[in-house]
Amino acid sequence: MGAGAPRAGRRGPRGGGAAGGPAGGGGGARGGRGGPSGRSGGGPGGGPGAAAPRAGPARGRGPGPGPGPRAGAGRGGARARALRGGAGGGAGPGGAGGRAGADEGWALGEAPGVAAAHVALGAVLAGGALAAGEGSSPYLGFPYFGALAALAIFLGARRGRYATARTVISARDGLLAPLTLSASLSAIYVATKLGLDFTSLLAGYFFLVEAIAAGAGLAVAFSFVGTALGERAFEVPVPAWLGLLEDGEPVDRLEALPSAALAAAAAAALAAWDVSSGHSSWVMNNFMACMLAAFFLENLSLGSFRAAAVLLAGLLLYDAFWVFGSSAAIEALLGAGSALAPEKGSVMMDVASSPLVDAPTKLLFPAPPSAARPEGGFSLLGLGDIVVPGLLLAFTMRFDESGEPGRGGARRDLYFAWALGAYALGLGLTFLANTATSSPQPALVYLSPATVGVVALLGAARGELPRLLAFEVPKEE
Repeated sequence: MGAGAPRAGRRGPRGGGAAGGPAGGGGGARGGRGGPSGRSGGGPGGGPGAAAPRAGPARGRGPGPGPGPRAGAGRGGARARALRGGAGGGAGPGGAGGRAGADEGWALGEAPGVAAAHVALGAVLAGGALAAGEGSSPYLGFPYFGALAALAIFLGARRGRYATARTVISARDGLLAPLTLSASLSAIYVATKLGLDFTSLLAGYFFLVEAIAAGAGLAVAFSFVGTALGERAFEVPVPAWLGLLEDGEPVDRLEALPSAALAAAAAAALAAWDVSSGHSSWVMNNFMACMLAAFFLENLSLGSFRAAAVLLAGLLLYDAFWVFGSSAAIEALLGAGSALAPEKGSVMMDVASSPLVDAPTKLLFPAPPSAARPEGGFSLLGLGDIVVPGLLLAFTMRFDESGEPGRGGARRDLYFAWALGAYALGLGLTFLANTATSSPQPALVYLSPATVGVVALLGAARGELPRLLAFEVPKEE
């Protein structure tokens, strides 16, 4: 989760990655003097792992202005709906097996900003691809990373408002997170030192994760078009031997929207190409990284503001130790010259450049050549530095929509807007520190106090701090 200067050299299929990967982990970067763009590691495991999309009980109406989601599955999943067979399923077409609920696509008026955010995400990815290259400004990395991070956080937080079930992180989970992530990071580090090769296993893992996350994201984007065109769901029979159940009853049919089927096929094709090419395209890497971040934020949630403070404070210490203190700790324990001593200054930096985590666990942007780095390289921003603060931002969106009056009432998206501004401030400070010191910077050292502090100060200034501390997110809605 740390940030540093761009890594020199051409990035091939085994180019420097981010710390983390499938087991989680923070960041770290290779220091240097090339360009101001920060580089940070961090896999999706900057927070706990993600849950798969769920088909769940219907909700009659979702949050936010305009009509909420129709009865049916949660908004962010693959959008296939189970149809119950047998008694108790309700009246379905023709009376043979009741529908679990009508499922329709997203409409432009239902989720404010979601359609525009998808368009903006595509525009930023395309604009970055056009702007990168020789002669590009060394300062482009910060607005590029900031825009992608903000859009991924917004999409994940907004889609999460329509999920009927989620994994909720408690304060106890926040206390354990630095320990579990440290264990994961240490295991990856030892594996790199022993030269263990898990390439085939990780390729299969990342294909599955990328296909699921991209499918969930594309299903939402395609659904806006499908709804505008008046698409109708189609039914697919389910063999009884599969033993699929919903609410304890057998499922004999699945209902899916054409847009969701198209999204699933496109996501599988993109994930297969990305994995088979060794993640060679940095633009595709960034698309998949944004889809992963949004997917995690859709399916994960902080249970309370206390949980947010505990999690971000703990991961701040985790990030700082593995970037700044791990080399000295290993030397003190094992002696100078140990075979386990980091080669690049810290455990985080060694893991960040390991081929074991060469996957869309970070955002990339080409850094132009400089006097210190004549061959150029890539600036990096780890996914953990998006997902971990993003969990707090998603929590503030839920708090904004709780609608309970404080001093003058809570204006919609007020806390989210301030928290997003604080995230931009923290990210900017990370890049400035990296430029000033030309050394790796643990991004959460800046992002955690900026986001938590601003939200707490806003609550105190508005007289809503007690309500903020008392507000909790349920596991199911």
